[in-house]
Amino acid sequence: MHPPSGIVFCNPRMFFGINSDETNFRPRFLSNIVRKQLPSILQSFPLIEDSCAVSSTSKGNRQITVDKNQLIFRINRVVRAIEATSGLDELDISARAILSFIGEAETEQRTLNVSDVVKGPGFGTAPTVYSRLAELEKAGWIKCTPDPRDGRAKQVLLTALARRTYAKMSSEAQKLVAAQRA
Repeated sequence: MHPPSGIVFCNPRMFFGINSDETNFRPRFLSNIVRKQLPSILQSFPLIEDSCAVSSTSKGNRQITVDKNQLIFRINRVVRAIEATSGLDELDISARAILSFIGEAETEQRTLNVSDVVKGPGFGTAPTVYSRLAELEKAGWIKCTPDPRDGRAKQVLLTALARRTYAKMSSEAQKLVAAQRA
């Protein structure tokens, strides 16, 4: 079973970044993580016409089945709560998009240099990107280290804080899905 077409799984503030013309949205780090999990999530999650259905199991327990949109909203609430407790909600959309871009590259086992981020998809002018990277580094979300292959370049990596925050979001989303199965 493949996920139905047209499903959008996102928190627009977190999972999507706005490109330079501010009309197209590009998936970022968390959407990539969730997108990889989405087929298994949807396969185990009963899709129904109504927004919610209550049924009884053979043991007499109530089972609540929520449609895919309800699950998405619940996951988005969890993500927003984690954003607030971690401080991620204090970043503007541009900084979040850059952070997501870096994280997405890491999930694909690619290490980015500062110049890769500057050339990234619609993050703004070079001075704007450098400023955002400095903010992210100062806030503890990324670290810039010398590139071992090119001493003139700097690599940009997520910090343990950023990885823990994204891992917590994924973990909590998985718990919600598991609760729907029970």
